[in-house]
Amino acid sequence: MSLWLVKKEDRHKYGLGEQEIIATSQKAKDVLVTGFVLNPFWHSFQKSIAAVHNPNDEQYIQCFEHELRLPLKTFLVSSLPNCSWILNVLHLGFGADKYANPIVIHVCIQTPHYFTDNEDAALKVVQGMEKIIKENLDNQKHGNDMHEKFTIDISQIYYSSSSKTEMNKTCDNDLRSTDCPEIPGVNLANNFPSVFLNDTPCPGLSIGRAETKEKIYPAGSLTGFLQQGDAIYSLTCSHVAFPDPERPSEVYKYNDGMEQFKITLPAFKDHKATLEAMEDEIKYARNTVEKAEKRQVQCPEMDFSIRIQLRKEEEILCMRRLNVAQNYDIYAGYVYAASNEWRKLPTFYFLKEPQISGFIEKFGEKYWSPDECKAFITRCQGLQNSMEFNVSHPKSFSLLNEKSLFFKPVSRTTGWKACEVNFVRAIVHNQNSTSDEHVFIGDDTKEGKEKISDGGDSGALIYSLDVDIKGKTILVPMAMVWAGNKHGFEGFQGDVTYATPIEEVLKDIESEMGWENGSLKFF
Repeated sequence: MSLWLVKKEDRHKYGLGEQEIIATSQKAKDVLVTGFVLNPFWHSFQKSIAAVHNPNDEQYIQCFEHELRLPLKTFLVSSLPNCSWILNVLHLGFGADKYANPIVIHVCIQTPHYFTDNEDAALKVVQGMEKIIKENLDNQKHGNDMHEKFTIDISQIYYSSSSKTEMNKTCDNDLRSTDCPEIPGVNLANNFPSVFLNDTPCPGLSIGRAETKEKIYPAGSLTGFLQQGDAIYSLTCSHVAFPDPERPSEVYKYNDGMEQFKITLPAFKDHKATLEAMEDEIKYARNTVEKAEKRQVQCPEMDFSIRIQLRKEEEILCMRRLNVAQNYDIYAGYVYAASNEWRKLPTFYFLKEPQISGFIEKFGEKYWSPDECKAFITRCQGLQNSMEFNVSHPKSFSLLNEKSLFFKPVSRTTGWKACEVNFVRAIVHNQNSTSDEHVFIGDDTKEGKEKISDGGDSGALIYSLDVDIKGKTILVPMAMVWAGNKHGFEGFQGDVTYATPIEEVLKDIESEMGWENGSLKFF
């Protein structure tokens, strides 16, 4: 297997928007787009991305997890100490069948310009990784040529004109909260048309710290409600409640008199944006009435009375909605507890949208028998026909280890999304920590190349579908969204989203609070 540096003029032909390939062990035909490519953002030249979980992938998965993960992680942490990077193992390529494309150990450097004018360092990293693969694979068990199946790419984020100083400020993982003050709030009526009419906030609704004179806080998504004994708690990611640099140095727990960390549902910035959108609707209806009345005067032979009446009724309805929203109490208590880490894990050292239907069909043809596919479609139809969604506490978390489709329902920023889980966890490194993370991947068809999550979706749940004893479709929480990437992985034609298994979230809460194991349930 030959290792080589990609010429500077060819690096943007990698086929993943916003990334440039620096060094690789793959053949040029598998790495680079053939022909003329003007810039790296042409989507017609994009690679496909697929999860690694085919039956044919099983030997590869076992080799990586049991023989390569730890030594590769140790090597990369020591070789790339002063930058942020992510290692993913994915099917990547230009072939029509995305699951038949090569499996690639893909290391993406998130720190801008890290290898610029220092490409030889990238080649040394690839050489070191290949050496580890050769040394750690058991040739007697796997065969002498097994190491050749492990191809390696090292890429970095493509910045055409930004300065290194400016870009270094935004080089880490994108925690899926809207932590940038320049990012405006969203009109919640788009995803939650009854946001101000429901007595109980809907899971997925935006949530955040109450505003102060000095600051408007980030927005995230309400995970849902948990019950412990007779008490009910709401849940979201801790970085939504305590955005950096306000994160406590120790685990935070509420004591009497500590109600200063107030929470709003919805988040203040989104509540404000929604009210402004409602005011605009009133102005639009009012302007339409005025224009119709002027036309009536100008053209008395024409009858505009019905149009005028309908617009006046619309204006009255909009004013009533605005009045309800203005009187809606968004304050929903205070922060009761928060961990002192972004996450604390054992690994820490609907459906009517066409693209979802297409994803289900293709996935089912690939992995399920006709009966299994029919059963899953029946569950989807049951969910689509329901007036409300029933959430059930997970009986088992083994579904994350099965070839299944998962769903992220409507959340603060995005709508229903279908996704699959990658059987090889990513290694995520920044200057504060290194962790192994579950990766969820969306469809990469031309019609459905949308992100699973976006800024403001931190806390949103990823569900599997099941049926209760009455045969009714239920949503079963599987994982909680916490991050994606600010750059680089947005170039994938089906976003990569990082989520923590809900089993680990519940165990962590019980451990931090001193509660009995298994006592915390979804309400």
